[in-house]
Amino acid sequence: MKTVDEIVNEINKQITELKVFTQQAYQYSCYVETDLSNFEVVKSKYVSKKNGKSSKSGKNTSPRFLKRRGSRMRDVA
Repeated sequence: MKTVDEIVNEINKQITELKVFTQQAYQYSCYVETDLSNFEVVKSKYVSKKNGKSSKSGKNTSPRFLKRRGSRMRDVA
């Protein structure tokens, strides 16, 4: 039987891995929905960098907070 410390260490390791995957997904402009109950990625959609739209049928699936603004847009605002 595992001790509490071993279980906590395993969970912390999985959380760290999840953070790394989430960061990588953000870098590659992917929208990743994660099921936190078992740390599995439920679905993942590629989001193009140009307009925040999914590559499937042109529907806008990207949440607003994931849309990036270009450096030129920041200077104007």
